[in-house]
Amino acid sequence: ELKEGLELKIVGFPRIYEKYGKMTFEVEFIGLIGEGALKLAFEKLKKKLEAEGYFDIERKKRIPEYVQRIGLITSNYGEAKKDFMINLGNFGFKINFFDVRVEGVHALDDILSSIRWFNESLLDIDILVLTRGGGSLESLQPFNSEQVARAIFSSRTPIITGIGHEND
Repeated sequence: ELKEGLELKIVGFPRIYEKYGKMTFEVEFIGLIGEGALKLAFEKLKKKLEAEGYFDIERKKRIPEYVQRIGLITSNYGEAKKDFMINLGNFGFKINFFDVRVEGVHALDDILSSIRWFNESLLDIDILVLTRGGGSLESLQPFNSEQVARAIFSSRTPIITGIGHEND
């Protein structure tokens, strides 16, 4: 559905009617680009996962009442790790850190590998925390992927996410 304010890609060709001096443009394809396309894809994915029961309350993993051991998944170079360590790192938690790229072409593979590693390791982890700071909708795309949703859903360890949060 076309709405005012959407960014579109329109493919077609001009047609000139010489007799009348009139020009028209015949459209072969209209598609969303930019944020509009990303939001549409995100909403479509949410509906698909909801239909598969991914958001059913009874299927959510319980977070232990007293968390002591945390697996932290984020970039070593971003503010998210610093915020996490400042706000939780000094309170006696045992934190196992896994450095991942949080945007760019390798981010998705890094995130999936880290979740798999924590689930296959012999570490005794209570929860995993997958986090990164803010950014544009485009830069947050690895976290909106079906693969990450499926990895979180199938993780034996509960995963808490903090994506696009504010500092502190």
